[in-house]
Amino acid sequence: MKKKKISYYGKGGVAVKKLKGVDVSGLHTNQRKAMEKHSIHHTAGHLKAMVGSMERGTSFAQSHKDAMDEAGK
Repeated sequence: MKKKKISYYGKGGVAVKKLKGVDVSGLHTNQRKAMEKHSIHHTAGHLKAMVGSMERGTSFAQSHKDAMDEAGK
């Protein structure tokens, strides 16, 4: 039996990573780096709201404002 090849890489060829349990694999490399820095100051609920918004095409700044209204800090 052949082994199934599993890809551990997302967009941009960067390894998939979770921040506070939130999967950021759907974001581009620069967005992931910004989220990694951002995650120090915010909760998992806030990060999850931001990732969902950014995956739909919202900017980082706008998704942060929306997440602050929706999930708080």
